[in-house]
Amino acid sequence: MQMLFPLQTECQKKNPKELGELAEVQFPNLPTLNSYLKHWGTHPITQNRILYSWINEEGTPVCRRTYRELYFNSSCITHKLVTSQKPVLKPGDKVLLVYVPGLDFIDAFFGCLRAKVIPVPILPPDPMQRNGQALKQIENIAKSCSIVAILSTVAYHSAVRAGSFKNLISFIGKTEKSLARWPNLPWLHTDTWVKKSKSMVLDHLDEQCEPEPGDICFLQFTSGSTSDPKGVMITHGGIIHNVKLMRRRYKSTSRTMLVSWLPQYHDMGLIGGLFTSLVSGGSAVLFSPMTFIKKPLLWLEVISKYQATHSAGPNFAFELVIRRLESDKNKLHNLDLSSLTFLMVAAEPVRQKTLKRFIELTSPFGLSEKVMAPGYGLAENCVFACCAFGEGKPIIVDSQGRVCCGYVNHDDADIDIRIVHPETFEELHEDGKEGEIWISSPSAGIGYWGREELSRKTFRNELRNLPGRSYTRTGDLGRIIDQNLFITGRIKDLIIVAGRNIYSADVEKTVETSSDILRPGCCAVIGVPEEILSAKGISIPDGSDQVGLVVIAEVRDGKPVTKDVIEKIKTRVVEEHGVNVASIKLIKPRTICKTTSGKIKRFECVKQFSDETLSLIPIGPTPVLRKKSLLSPFTTGMLREEKTPGPLASRKRISKNEIVEFLKGLISEQTGISVNNISVTDNLTSYGIDSIGVVKATQKLSDFLATPISAIDVFTASCILELANFCEDLLSKSQPQLTSNSSNVPEAQTGSTELIAEVSKSCQFGIRVLQLLSLIYISIILVSPAYLSVTTYLNFILSASKWIEAFPWLHYFISLTFAPVAWILCMASTCICISLFGSSFLGPNYALTSEISIYSMDFVKWWTLYKAQEISSRVLAVHLRGTVFLKCWFEMLGARIGSSVLLDTVDITDPSLVSIGDQVIIAEGVLVQSHEVKNGILCFNPIRIGKCSSIGPYAVIQKGSVIEEGAEIQALQKVGQDQHVLKPAKLNNDIKVCYLQVRNAYKNILYILNIYF
Repeated sequence: MQMLFPLQTECQKKNPKELGELAEVQFPNLPTLNSYLKHWGTHPITQNRILYSWINEEGTPVCRRTYRELYFNSSCITHKLVTSQKPVLKPGDKVLLVYVPGLDFIDAFFGCLRAKVIPVPILPPDPMQRNGQALKQIENIAKSCSIVAILSTVAYHSAVRAGSFKNLISFIGKTEKSLARWPNLPWLHTDTWVKKSKSMVLDHLDEQCEPEPGDICFLQFTSGSTSDPKGVMITHGGIIHNVKLMRRRYKSTSRTMLVSWLPQYHDMGLIGGLFTSLVSGGSAVLFSPMTFIKKPLLWLEVISKYQATHSAGPNFAFELVIRRLESDKNKLHNLDLSSLTFLMVAAEPVRQKTLKRFIELTSPFGLSEKVMAPGYGLAENCVFACCAFGEGKPIIVDSQGRVCCGYVNHDDADIDIRIVHPETFEELHEDGKEGEIWISSPSAGIGYWGREELSRKTFRNELRNLPGRSYTRTGDLGRIIDQNLFITGRIKDLIIVAGRNIYSADVEKTVETSSDILRPGCCAVIGVPEEILSAKGISIPDGSDQVGLVVIAEVRDGKPVTKDVIEKIKTRVVEEHGVNVASIKLIKPRTICKTTSGKIKRFECVKQFSDETLSLIPIGPTPVLRKKSLLSPFTTGMLREEKTPGPLASRKRISKNEIVEFLKGLISEQTGISVNNISVTDNLTSYGIDSIGVVKATQKLSDFLATPISAIDVFTASCILELANFCEDLLSKSQPQLTSNSSNVPEAQTGSTELIAEVSKSCQFGIRVLQLLSLIYISIILVSPAYLSVTTYLNFILSASKWIEAFPWLHYFISLTFAPVAWILCMASTCICISLFGSSFLGPNYALTSEISIYSMDFVKWWTLYKAQEISSRVLAVHLRGTVFLKCWFEMLGARIGSSVLLDTVDITDPSLVSIGDQVIIAEGVLVQSHEVKNGILCFNPIRIGKCSSIGPYAVIQKGSVIEEGAEIQALQKVGQDQHVLKPAKLNNDIKVCYLQVRNAYKNILYILNIYF
């Protein structure tokens, strides 16, 4: 063993200061979380002290809770739960907590505790999403746990209803029977309860009963690479023991100031963050995980601003901060991290390289190595098991570079950690011997919900030398050296071949680096029994312990490969690990089984190998691309074209299409969504990928491009296509020599090389017939609202004339008054009709692909919608120019438009692909075109116009353009494809905003006057 920092600076030698308690405050020994909330919420010193502060992306507090407010809000929710009639909730009933990050979740959680209702925190899925891994998990949890109700907020439930209505009118949903759906359960809005209960008397709420320490507190669902998600039953006694243990280890007091961005539904963020602060009587500053991904350095800035004493994060978070510190170190000023007394690194393997670099970059800001606390924990033990902190020792690494994650003391009554042989269940007393980690602690859960047999095997184990003491099997491998714990891997990742311990992760890393055609992070090394291999005609050497090593790896482009690749893999594995590979299976991209967090499901890979259900790649030469011939139909307005591409030029760098396909694959791997159902106009987070998933996707994208990409760039990209454009531009800048080489290739050689079937004359004729039929459909869509409006108007006038026969002048007045109403009704109904019967199922939703052949049914559907929108805009919407009503028109058609936007043009094609920020001015005659037809292919690329920008008269904005915030486009200027327009050096935004407000008000008034006069 050795120290991570053998030579320490003066700052690193400094011991963290001890935190005492507030004046007249003593820490009480209470049995439950709720009892601590009641104690601090009624204590004269702490009741009006801020417990939780929620900040936004700018670091500004947007919501706060004092101890008294949280106690009152949770009591109100408790009262509503106990007295609820629809549904009737009994002690022990389970409810889902579906909340976006915020303080409403905390109110609801503590309300459930007091009502003895079991909360089940879960990841809130995108409410507008039709399917997804998060929603599937909710559906499965609701069924397996007999959930009674869903607790949420009015805003989120309204969004879910809007999403359900959107899916209801979509014809696609009728053919997809396997889609996950929200459980048919009552929704209870806790935020409404709190608002309506402000006048309740707190003394009345105090009569509600306290839970017992042995009662189930909540269900904590886990997910991993070796099994399905399981709900750990955490008791009130178990969780309070774990929180008190963390309080002692962290040296937390009522003076603690915690900063946390960790997910509230996750054990580390919920128990290690929220509950530890509350029980200690301290304070916490919280913000969303998505905010951290977008602005990683906000973490350090908030710590500095609030002089935080405690914080924690997983290893990937520190890596993300390191990358931003290295790129933005010249922009950082006045950071002060000297107030920190405890900074934990946990939740995933801790890397010594990460710790070392983080300390090097932050030590100038006053951070000491001695506040770093590498830790280890698991959901089966609430969250915390141990950490290497509090005994004055330096950070230690073993001979293999693994970081010490905790100190072991067998006499500790709070937690006893042992190393056990995973097969004989005998304790390994020898120092440094590797085995499975077993834990005995009052913090342990009492089992998995609904899985009695698995609960018995996991939570109720005994050692022969320690009878009567129950141990929890962690499934993790580790070793103890001089009472220091080192984590070495997962037990199910270990394969014993020829008496040797082979770790899957180590071999997988070797395989991935053996050939450039293999996809990083998409390889599984599994041990397959000899009988299965023999049945397939695969032999293994003698003395292999009846297990053969099988490699399953994805190929980047899915094209056939030569045998040289397989031989190269075998050679590398033998050279680096000294073991022979029994079989190598190369499979198509995005087909290997993974969990929602991106981990390989090796047990599923074994099953697929045994059942021969792998999507294999042929072993052989790459097929020769055949020539193509495309003819454009009369409706596209394109020139007749018959081109035969020349020989395929050697690819010098990754193309944009390859990047798009890779990004689709990333989303498919992490969410389980089919690649065909992934829209190129959505960003990665819209598919329910959490903060960890975004960072992992960033790492894989960086490996794929061989160029570092920041997670902030991935997160902030408005869609997949924009991210692909950014990556392509980054590659051209980082590899200029490849750009110049590519430019020298003749045009005939740089044409499309996709396999496109020749279009027969009968197919061309069929497409034209369908387009003629589409014209009829367009006519029905446009004429029906007009007919309805005119008929309604005439019937109303006819009915009114019977009542005013004696007053002819009144008849003329009513006709004149209601004629504009009929006109408004016509425009509104037309827009709604196009939205319901056009955009819902005619539009491709840009989800199947970013390119559509003009000889496909998808093109006919898109063309129908395009013509309907174009005709209606030029006939009806043109009268709304310059008014807020035109903004509403295009929003109904799918455009995303901010507030205070002035639109003076109707030439916006494909509104669903257009995003316009706040306070934008788009002048008369501007053309915003998000598509292009070229070489018989219809291509889409979204357009984003940043806030406070302006576009002059008759300018042209082509597909893929990005107008940055505050940019100006001059009159008649053309913004080319995929072009970025930056903000000018000087821009008087105040004048522009003033002009915008006056122009908007004037236009709206003028429009109303024009209708009547």
